[in-house]
Amino acid sequence: MQVDELRAEQNKASKAIGRAEGDEKQRLIDDVARVSAELKKVEPQLAEVEHTLATLLAATPNLPHESSPDGFTDDDAVEVRRHLEPTEFDFEPKDHEELGALLGMLDTERGARTSGSRFVYLLGDLVFVQFALMRHAMDILAGKGFVPAIPPVMVREEAMYGTGFLPADEAQLYTTTEDELYLVGTAEVPLAAFRMGEIVDEAELPLRYAGYSTCFRREAGTYGKDMGGMFRLHQFDKVEMFVFTTPEASWDEHEYLVSVEEEIVGNLEVPYRVVNVAAGDLGLLEHDRLPGPPAADAGAPGRWTGRGAAHAERHRDRDRPHVDRAAREPPAGRRLGRDAREAASVPARAGKSAAALGRLSISPRSEPRRPARATRHA
Repeated sequence: MQVDELRAEQNKASKAIGRAEGDEKQRLIDDVARVSAELKKVEPQLAEVEHTLATLLAATPNLPHESSPDGFTDDDAVEVRRHLEPTEFDFEPKDHEELGALLGMLDTERGARTSGSRFVYLLGDLVFVQFALMRHAMDILAGKGFVPAIPPVMVREEAMYGTGFLPADEAQLYTTTEDELYLVGTAEVPLAAFRMGEIVDEAELPLRYAGYSTCFRREAGTYGKDMGGMFRLHQFDKVEMFVFTTPEASWDEHEYLVSVEEEIVGNLEVPYRVVNVAAGDLGLLEHDRLPGPPAADAGAPGRWTGRGAAHAERHRDRDRPHVDRAAREPPAGRRLGRDAREAASVPARAGKSAAALGRLSISPRSEPRRPARATRHA
């Protein structure tokens, strides 16, 4: 408040100097010099306070919706519904890593030799399987009016802060130090930034996009979890649904995205469960997944894997640094939710969150049960 008052006083005196003469003019000049000196003292203090406030707000999460279950882990997620059941065999089936190696289609050894652990070569027909899965998702989404998009996979810091990946997930991000760019772990980031700094007429909403991108994640802190094959890779491809909408319409949009996810996964005749993710397992910006978001948890032979094949998130306004965008009501120009959006990802990639290979492949190995995340189908 003090800084604003001093700036206003400085501006007023500066304008008056041009019209003043004699002693009055010198008095105004002295006033401007005095105010300028005061501003030099208090402006750095204001900048420090603003920086501290911005840092605190950036780390402040959305409040979980009341429908989100209590808990912190996948085991606390609540099943909402399921489709089909995992196939039972009277023999021990091979998992996707073993089958891929036997068929010469999946080479983790050479991937590790080339790039380190959690990288893989896809070869032969498996490449076309991945392309087919991504095309399957994109065809359905394009048919429903989603605009297909291939966004940049390297973004500036403000895009990461705007989507909540900074500072919360900084340990998971790859960066290019010289250019100060971040490799994205999801197309959500560049799609959210697509309308950054713009005001959109409410009549244009909802704006629905289907983004395909290669994604990069360090997977820090996950050693020993879902290791091997195409699980938790550092590099993978994914199809992302992303929608800009108003807060009032966000629930309906959320349910619509969940229904589209179920159609994409269900068409593959893969068993899945829709689960509501626990409040403590939600991301920084997530208000909920499913009626929290449902997550598709893909079933492996004889059991549920707990690996999310798809998830949907609803992000509402937050008083924090964000990707600046607003909706304008046609006549009045009323500013609606600046961060009002509906986001969902349906991975169709070879790797970590894949709704295609990694998450829907046969993988009967023993591992900790991990219910689908926020809105996942299993």
